[in-house]
Amino acid sequence: KWVTHEFPSDVRVVPVAGATHVSFALEGKHVTEIVAVDRQGKWRAQKLSGEAAQRCIPVVGQNVSAYRIGDQNYAFSGLMGVWDSIDGSTAASVSEDTAMIVATDRISVFSAQTGAWAESPVLVLTD
Repeated sequence: KWVTHEFPSDVRVVPVAGATHVSFALEGKHVTEIVAVDRQGKWRAQKLSGEAAQRCIPVVGQNVSAYRIGDQNYAFSGLMGVWDSIDGSTAASVSEDTAMIVATDRISVFSAQTGAWAESPVLVLTD
């Protein structure tokens, strides 16, 4: 049985594949959600917090995709089929199973195994 997702007609959609999932690059005047398909073939949409975007481009690893949209970082686990988001003005770097944000005061990591972001305690720099 085929299951599909209907994208708005005015949004340009390009699939970007990892090993366990497909995320979509989206471009249009009023993008309000990002979308991925997990390893079981289930479509998973995530509504954007805040205003609509014009471009949503994923960085894709084997089991993880990450988007930075405004001051939010969204990540998707192809293994777990879930989205999670975290505030942050720095884009995540993506590897096989993780997305990582290294800021001046903390480190945040999204794991494909858990489908969630985890943050370090506040880091204090010393001389």
